[in-house]
Amino acid sequence: PMWRATLDTLDFMSIANSDYSGGLIITDWYSEGNPDEAIKFNIRFVSNQIRADGININLYKRICKENVCRTKELNNDIIFDLKDKILKQAAIYKKLSEEEYVKSRPKKVYRGDNE
Repeated sequence: PMWRATLDTLDFMSIANSDYSGGLIITDWYSEGNPDEAIKFNIRFVSNQIRADGININLYKRICKENVCRTKELNNDIIFDLKDKILKQAAIYKKLSEEEYVKSRPKKVYRGDNE
C-alpha cells in the first residue's frame, strides 16, 4: 500500500528511478512554469508498515542562473504534507485490500450438531 500510495500521490511527476526490492523511488526534476527552478524527491521505504517512520523523504531544489545550477536539500512543510498524504492514501489502500480479501475467501458452511 505504501508503494502504490506514493506512486499515485506523485503521479504528476516523472519517475527517474525506482527499485521496489530496495524500497526507493527517485523522481525526475519537476518544474511548474519556471524552467530555472525545479524540485525532485527521493523516497526510501524503511518499513512495510504504514507508519510515519516507515518512509523517509528528501526534497531537493535546483536553481539555475545563466546556465549555472546549484542544488540544495530542503526541509520544509512540503515533506510533511507529502508524507501525510501518502500515509493516508496507504491506509485507505490497506483497508480496501483487507476488505477484498475477506470478500474473496471461501464461505465456511457451519452445520448443526445433528449433521
